[in-house]
Amino acid sequence: METGQFDWPKARDLVAEKRPALASRLPGKEKDGEAPKLTVPPLDMSLTKEVLGDMTFFTWEESLLGSLDTAVEWEKGAKHA
Repeated sequence: METGQFDWPKARDLVAEKRPALASRLPGKEKDGEAPKLTVPPLDMSLTKEVLGDMTFFTWEESLLGSLDTAVEWEKGAKHA
């Protein structure tokens, strides 16, 4: 479950830093003005906490990098199939 807020330029910079092998697949900084503006509605997690108790949440960075790692592994497998 994701609890943080991010924008696409931050996500691009994170991926470029933490997964440099993917950097060539990312849009350049000159495209930042074209990134969609995201709205961030408030998220009330009180009912979830009440029903499920205290939970460990993943940061948006962990969520993004974990998703990319899974996608890259899938992509590698698809190329060998």
